[in-house]
Amino acid sequence: MSPLVVCTYLTTSSPNGCCSSWWETWAEKRWEVLVVADLNLITLTGVSTRDAKLRQKSGGQVKAEFSLEVERPFYRATGEPVSDLFLVDAWNDLARWVADNITEGRRLFVIGTLNKESYNTRGGREHLSIVKAKYVRTLDGQLMDEEIDLETLKADYWPLTLLQQTMGIVGTVLNEDNGEPEPVNSTELSPDESQLNEDNGEPEPVNSTEPSPYESQM
Repeated sequence: MSPLVVCTYLTTSSPNGCCSSWWETWAEKRWEVLVVADLNLITLTGVSTRDAKLRQKSGGQVKAEFSLEVERPFYRATGEPVSDLFLVDAWNDLARWVADNITEGRRLFVIGTLNKESYNTRGGREHLSIVKAKYVRTLDGQLMDEEIDLETLKADYWPLTLLQQTMGIVGTVLNEDNGEPEPVNSTELSPDESQLNEDNGEPEPVNSTEPSPYESQM
């Protein structure tokens, strides 16, 4: 998360030489604007569907782009897995590493933020959801293999134990990092389990027996 930003407005003189008591009282007040960023964190594993492409931006920065196919824990009637395709951007040093190492078919572990961007096209203004990568590394196999039951992942609601287990797997991957480049302050991206461990015991929703939207469409 971004650091706390404090903007203070303070003046010691009054306009036009005004010295009224009300102005002096107002001038001594400090206006503070506190801006705290909300948490925006996305963790993905999947397979790159094309080679990463490096682009030089006009401001001197470089950006690498690739797409990541992420399988859901569901299958169509034909036996084909259901998947989602994410567009991923990486910038500067991370972008150079991505361009040199990410090719079609590589299995990846990506941590970043999910952002919506707008583009002007001939057909009008279009909006795309982009994953801005903050950390990327290659994987030798499925991250969740034999770690979590597939049926459990299909549930519409994940209990705290499953969330803690999932974050524990992510933490293990980060702890076993093999020296591939990390973004600045990458340690701040490690999932914080303290909030889950300190859950106040509020009632948990009951899992619905109805299929989730993407199950019913299969």
